[in-house]
Amino acid sequence: MNLTDRFRRVLPWIAMSLLGCVHFQPLDRPLSDDLQERAAIIDRAQHHGISRREALIVTKVLLATHGEDLTRLKNLIEHGPDKETLHELLYQQISDEVLRQAILTHFARESRSELSPPSHPPKDKVRVLSDIDDTLYSSLCDERFRRRTLFPGVLEFYRALSLGVRAHDSSTQAKGSVTFLSARPRELAGFSYTSTLNPLFSAHSSIIGGYSLLPAPRAYSGIGNVHEVQAFAKFRNFVQYAALYPESDFVFIGDSGQGDLLGGELMLYHQPERLRAVFIHQIVTSQRHGMFCPYPRSVKDMDQGITRLVFFDTYIGAAIQAFEWGLISEESLTIVAQAAIRTLNQRGAEIVNPEHRSLVVGQFRRDLRRAQEVIDHQSDAHRERLPDLLLSESTCHAPTSP
Repeated sequence: MNLTDRFRRVLPWIAMSLLGCVHFQPLDRPLSDDLQERAAIIDRAQHHGISRREALIVTKVLLATHGEDLTRLKNLIEHGPDKETLHELLYQQISDEVLRQAILTHFARESRSELSPPSHPPKDKVRVLSDIDDTLYSSLCDERFRRRTLFPGVLEFYRALSLGVRAHDSSTQAKGSVTFLSARPRELAGFSYTSTLNPLFSAHSSIIGGYSLLPAPRAYSGIGNVHEVQAFAKFRNFVQYAALYPESDFVFIGDSGQGDLLGGELMLYHQPERLRAVFIHQIVTSQRHGMFCPYPRSVKDMDQGITRLVFFDTYIGAAIQAFEWGLISEESLTIVAQAAIRTLNQRGAEIVNPEHRSLVVGQFRRDLRRAQEVIDHQSDAHRERLPDLLLSESTCHAPTSP
């Protein structure tokens, strides 16, 4: 090695030595106790791109935050002004594996620390994970409702799970949150979903205060059919997301049309003590969809040990099961049922496909009766009666008088 090559190799070290006395801001500045300021530091780093130095700053901020403050800071990052998520920060923007593992180890340690206030939300609350297509709204396969129809009661169900079993009349007016797991690659998901989800949640901001979107990082080949690829993408995101929130429990809501059933089973196997339930929305489709929308297995055909996975036809039915599993309160069950029936009474003729109207009315009336029975069996003597479903099974209407 000649003299020139040696000089080129040691030049970076000489430069660092000379610049070592320079105090860069804000890396050398004491952190404020104000969590909003700490979140703003991370938000600025995300907004300008995460360089090696910015990654070190982010690491410093996170490692210096403990206990309940750490949970609050993570929530501020998750629902920041730029829609940048904690998942994206850790798994996409911070490329240094050592820094990433240091942060994740800190998260895990703080979730069980005895030296600082524990960063544990009450166990009656969970983080809500959900699919989008045919779970949030009718999209790919479910033919009961017209395309892009928000399923009756779905947002209220998300909120009920977010608030937990101790929610009462006053707290049920609080806002919920949801994180969507998508099997679409980041480029497609960002383009196709945000144009739909942003106006949707803006219109329903009194119910859901914020949402996050976790797309698949890329398409995975060589796994199997399309459903297995989708299941792997969502399971992979769940494993990473669960590592970000070791203090939290989760529920997952999907549908029977694609890979959500397999993905939900994998989640239950991987985190049996933390994944409190899997809800699978039973869709109605026709044979023309072929392999893209297979009919699901029955409960008795599933693997032994999968006891916290349930199929449901309506979100009233899902809320009944959530109440029986101790995930939501009786007040929340009432609110979900009222919201679903109110939607059908007001817009049923518009949003329900005529050929499936009889089926839809039968499913909702069945679950409405079940919900009323559950409410009537509670201890209080005076129970609120749920509204009647006024939508008829027939698509024919009596002629109006001139």
